Amino acid sequence: MKNLNEMKARQKDFVGHLRGLTEKYVAGLEKEKIQTILLSGSVARGDYFPGKLGGYVDLIVMTKEPNFDANTVFGKDIEPEIPYHCVETFIDDEKIGFEIDIRPFVYVHKFETFDEPGKWSILESKILYDENDLFSKELSKIEFLKKKELKSYIVAEAMRVLKDSGFFGKTLCSSVSENLNSSQKDELLVSTNELFEKDPLIAMCIEKNLFTFDMISNLDDRSIQKILRETDSDTLAMALKNAPENIQEKIFRNMSKRAANLVKEDMEFLGPVKPDDVNAARDEMIKTVIALSGKGEIVVSSYWE
Repeated sequence: MKNLNEMKARQKDFVGHLRGLTEKYVAGLEKEKIQTILLSGSVARGDYFPGKLGGYVDLIVMTKEPNFDANTVFGKDIEPEIPYHCVETFIDDEKIGFEIDIRPFVYVHKFETFDEPGKWSILESKILYDENDLFSKELSKIEFLKKKELKSYIVAEAMRVLKDSGFFGKTLCSSVSENLNSSQKDELLVSTNELFEKDPLIAMCIEKNLFTFDMISNLDDRSIQKILRETDSDTLAMALKNAPENIQEKIFRNMSKRAANLVKEDMEFLGPVKPDDVNAARDEMIKTVIALSGKGEIVVSSYWE
């Protein structure tokens, strides 16, 4: 327990240090055309962990007008292949990278049109800059949506609680989630329609916990990037071997060109592979998805939502 507490203390100090560097970075920015800057993602939550494929601090920048020259304000985007403006700089002689989500200022009527990961990325954020407290005023109108609008997130949490309490048959659900391989899960999804007629609660619980590899293509870009940071390159190369083109495209679009090319080279070097090895790698990625979803870092829509 002592080691765990020490680890938590070190992480807290590290995250606090990153926040301090970020505040200095924001203080030095030209903000004439910026309304609000938010600290988002894992640094805002306090659970930052630099993964193997990146370790940027997430920022959300809300602009006053649509024609915003990000290169002038932040510098050149070093990761143009992904849909965020990424920069690296030195603060107090220490190198730090930022992944910046640039969008027009979010009024409450715009907020309601976002998908759930987009909503939560704003709601979990910390305000670093807010001219005339405009975002703070809008946020007070948005807060009620945590319970009223984010329905599938609430349903997911309710399903998790019911599953853990044994209400749906904990043994069955755990077996489905942990002991079936990818091909078996695909077969089970077909059969749940019949089960739904007999016991809809168990059927829904199975489908809620039955994330398959093909569902990765339905995740938003930010979720894909979080998954990549938790996945080593060998596992990724094996999982993408012979994967559908839309999944490969989704993954590579959220990587730097250099990292994507390295993974493609690894895939080619693998040559012919056993289906069991591919499924094992995909199952590892699925476990990562479920773990991140359980911690609230990504939102996964189930088969039946």
